[in-house]
Amino acid sequence: MEELSRRVRPGRFGFALNCPKFSDRVLRIEVVGSVASDAASVAGDASSSSRGHSDESARPLKRSRDEFPAAVSPPPIPNRVNESPHDDSLGTLPPIVRLKKIHVSSVILAGSSDYFKKLFTNGMLESTQKEVTLRIREAEMPLQHLLSFMYGEEILTTDPAHIIGILMVADKYQVLSCVTHCSELLTTCPISTEVALLYLNLDCSIPTALEPAKDAAKKFLCNKYQDFLRFEHEIMDIGPSGLAAILSSSDLKVPSEDYLFDFIVNWGRIQYPDRGERRTVFSSLLPLIRYSHLSCGKLSKIMKCQDIDLNVARLPLVRALFFKSDPVSRQHLIDGPEPWSYEQRAYLYRPLEVMQLHRPVKQCMVYMDLNTDDCSKMFPTGSILSEAFHFAKSDFFLTAGCIVQQPGPLHSFGLFLGVTGDCPLPVTVKYEFSARAKPSGDFIVKWSYTHTFTQADVRMGRRNLFSMPWAAFVDYDNNPWFIGGVMYLRAILTLVIE
Repeated sequence: MEELSRRVRPGRFGFALNCPKFSDRVLRIEVVGSVASDAASVAGDASSSSRGHSDESARPLKRSRDEFPAAVSPPPIPNRVNESPHDDSLGTLPPIVRLKKIHVSSVILAGSSDYFKKLFTNGMLESTQKEVTLRIREAEMPLQHLLSFMYGEEILTTDPAHIIGILMVADKYQVLSCVTHCSELLTTCPISTEVALLYLNLDCSIPTALEPAKDAAKKFLCNKYQDFLRFEHEIMDIGPSGLAAILSSSDLKVPSEDYLFDFIVNWGRIQYPDRGERRTVFSSLLPLIRYSHLSCGKLSKIMKCQDIDLNVARLPLVRALFFKSDPVSRQHLIDGPEPWSYEQRAYLYRPLEVMQLHRPVKQCMVYMDLNTDDCSKMFPTGSILSEAFHFAKSDFFLTAGCIVQQPGPLHSFGLFLGVTGDCPLPVTVKYEFSARAKPSGDFIVKWSYTHTFTQADVRMGRRNLFSMPWAAFVDYDNNPWFIGGVMYLRAILTLVIE
């Protein structure tokens, strides 16, 4: 019987609603307080009613007896059956500004709502009373829509605020079918950033019922703010639920994961000046950071950041270090329960794997992988820049791209090493470019050179790294430098001390 009460909507019996001939009960609806003129306020106030005098204040299955609404109040029964008993602890009740009576069928209401089922069948005096009082603090329109829905009628409004108002009342009365239907209706409504954030902040007793609306909101926010840099200032004003939705996207276009982490820290310091509150919010957002794609320098700074609760960040940090250092652990983590947390986003600067050696010479090994899609998009003059990596007190980067050979309109694959502008100069390094080759999979050196960098942003390298035209390079099936659709590049930098 419990399962039966959750389920089914009856056929279309709208003609029977408020018809004495087809009814055995009367709902006495008392509207107290001011009546909202703004439909959006209905959605908000539907979840905040006065305790002990409204059916919208709590659920009868989980509250104590003194929390039931007027019609379900425990003995002693007041002189008038449907009059609310006075409770001095509640203070003066707001005046009744409107009163409406609706004839209803207890069978139809109990068949759709656990609340009404309990109300009509609890075996106490009020379960046998013909007139039942419901006291609400807002306009009765959402409740009327809910009653019509329980009688099989459709919800015709397309205003998200109105639908949310109905959804909240349906949740209070435990009409799961209406909650689910309203959530699905919200996915068909026009959506904006404000509406999406409203969806994400909805709450009800059965969270899964809101998943369609919240999924639609997340999809909207991820698509709108995919170009993160373009909307950076707008995103800075978005609340934590909206920011969490944006951070969940693997298609987010950001310079690097380091940049995204720094943005979150700055956002938190602006939004939450109190450090304790800020740490709490960070604890909910930081799991969405792709730690495995943070630079080693940034991972080190996280350990020292006072805004971060290390009890929350410690495990992701350890996993990130294993991901970077151990191929076996990396595959194990990718195959684990949260594979999305190891996916690369659409980084403007390609993530690198970096290994530093200090003896017998100061050396740095840098690994960068490019797949066939990356390379195909380079033609005719495109390029991919790596994130910066620190070596010999300088910040270096790699650039891979489609290069136009001179003379003639021939294209080839080139790889270059550069240094950024905020580093001490000059610095002399010997750099070596190599790539894995089929069938052995070993790295084969393709270019080696020694250069003293004396000017920022000057790039040194090889314009035709594999000594083949572009047409042969993109013949991926026959190109020995692509293994499983991926080209594995390595650059080794050795500091030259003169």
